[in-house]
Amino acid sequence: MKFEVFDIDLSTEKEKKQENNIQIQSSNNKTNQKFINFDDLNISNQTKIAIKEMGFQAMTDIQRESIPLILSGSDLIGAAKTGSGKTLAFLIPIIEILLKSNLSQKKMGGIVLAPTRELAYQIHQVAEFLFKYHNFKCCLIIGGFSRQKQTEILEKGTNLIIGTPGRLLDHLQQTKGFNYQELKILVFDEADRMLEIGFSETISKILKILPKKRQTILFSATLSPSIKDLIRLSFQSQPIYINVDQNSEISTVKELQQGFIQCFEEERFLILFMLLHSFRKNHKVIVYFSTIKSVKFHKELLSELNMVVYTLYGKQKQEERQNTFENFCKTNSGILLSTNVAARGLDIPDVDWVIQYDPPNSLEVFFFEKKTKQNAKIISIELVEQQEQGKSGNAILFLLSHELKFLEYLQNFGVPLSEYEFSEEKIPQIQTLIESKIEKNEILFRLAKKAYLAFIHAYSSHSLKDVFDFSKLDFLAISKSFGLLNPPKILNIGN
Repeated sequence: MKFEVFDIDLSTEKEKKQENNIQIQSSNNKTNQKFINFDDLNISNQTKIAIKEMGFQAMTDIQRESIPLILSGSDLIGAAKTGSGKTLAFLIPIIEILLKSNLSQKKMGGIVLAPTRELAYQIHQVAEFLFKYHNFKCCLIIGGFSRQKQTEILEKGTNLIIGTPGRLLDHLQQTKGFNYQELKILVFDEADRMLEIGFSETISKILKILPKKRQTILFSATLSPSIKDLIRLSFQSQPIYINVDQNSEISTVKELQQGFIQCFEEERFLILFMLLHSFRKNHKVIVYFSTIKSVKFHKELLSELNMVVYTLYGKQKQEERQNTFENFCKTNSGILLSTNVAARGLDIPDVDWVIQYDPPNSLEVFFFEKKTKQNAKIISIELVEQQEQGKSGNAILFLLSHELKFLEYLQNFGVPLSEYEFSEEKIPQIQTLIESKIEKNEILFRLAKKAYLAFIHAYSSHSLKDVFDFSKLDFLAISKSFGLLNPPKILNIGN
């Protein structure tokens, strides 16, 4: 196990003048070497019983390194990816901190913030199980559910809040009976993900409201510039940084079956359909698109072609999102269509194939500002998680001929992809059928046009313009991949 020290100046200009700099230090904790199983931890018997009933015995690396430090009262920054066991790594100490604080059921002592409703829901489920033999109350505070009911719960009092930044800030500002002055510990889970989807300002407002005297824990896959800014705001004392994935992530990536498919614009959907038709009965597949409109269109088109699919994207009704998520987790085989951001970071078990159909929205999906190989990311986080659990996983990236330079970027960051090859004869000759269905179905036709235009706009705004070069797109060929005979007129693309 190797710990890394990052030279990060956490001070503001004012603090520099005051020579009061906060620095991140690496962990030199030796006591964690004796902690192998959960029974080795100095935690309550009630918590140990709940952990056993959940089926856990041995701790993961992140649990072994972080739990003793958090229990000791240290502020902590942990580098950990999905599937590493970080949920228990912060929930177990939270329970013990609540016990030690002797808080009544009406006093709130802990807050856990997650980037998405689904992840918050997952964390809440685990917390409810861990609370089984304790008299603590846990409250889920996310959008999509009755705000009034949440207000009533907060006014009556709860010990632990698990939620998303937007709804938490709403209650901090508007719910008069919400008592948060006894806060002992604040946890950010997948902090980089929160900032990526636009919660930076919301989190800043939350931090200004919450008590400064508290313990703060932050889990993030990277220490990007935006994360460093969040660290400056969040920590009042010197945090300890641990990175248990430093050596393991490269080998994990290399063990995966990962590759790319080079295709012509007009063949994109035909090849996707070929893959999904082959996988649909015995495999669990996630397909990532760049826009919500593309997810909606492809769901309707695949349904027209007698293929049952799930969809997950922003702006869905919460009940629909939750049902989709739970049903796809439970199924042994199925196809989930999702936007690039909607399913990232969710713990979805037993995924066999992840297909990146559209270009990823950001290079942060693949590698980050530190530019070290251990921070290179393969196409989907879910596959890395499965490999850790001894399960096979496969990833496919769709690339057009002018996008092949993207492979050089991945190669430079330790993520080589091999090409998946197949006979052209295997590509289903259904283009005419698709065009006919879309032409005759007004709803499908409108969805196709909207999806096409959304794809073009997303492509034109891509950050890596030397790879995803808008000027090199063949609009007629691209429109055919959406089943359109002629490309709709494009407006407001700019230069």
